[in-house]
Amino acid sequence: MNDRARSSSPLLLLARRLTSPRVRRTTTRADKVLFAVLTVVILLGMSATVGKNLLGGGYDYRATIAVWFRGILTLHPDPGLMADVPLIFRLHALCAWLLAAIWPFTRLVHVWSAPIAYLWRPYVVYRRRTPAHSR
Repeated sequence: MNDRARSSSPLLLLARRLTSPRVRRTTTRADKVLFAVLTVVILLGMSATVGKNLLGGGYDYRATIAVWFRGILTLHPDPGLMADVPLIFRLHALCAWLLAAIWPFTRLVHVWSAPIAYLWRPYVVYRRRTPAHSR
């Protein structure tokens, strides 16, 4: 698979989920909330990067947000680090935390399960419902 096909595959999977009636029936409310929050996180991140770093004067998030995030993960939070952070970066971080909070209640929880059973699973054989010669 080439790089272009790999990068477009999540969009193709989302389009399939939205357009295929069979797949759409299996989509839960949690999945829809996940798609909405994920979209907001991506758009806020892209807006922050383009708006502040490319078109604006630039903002070095590594000196504040990265240190703040590392402090949270090491259980030594310092909220003062976020005091002077531009709003769009704070909203992006807040939505990313929301995404982390809803993660266990969506299909994304499967990311953490090891697909060990796939090693011994029989091959899936695809067959037509009607024989090709009867068409």
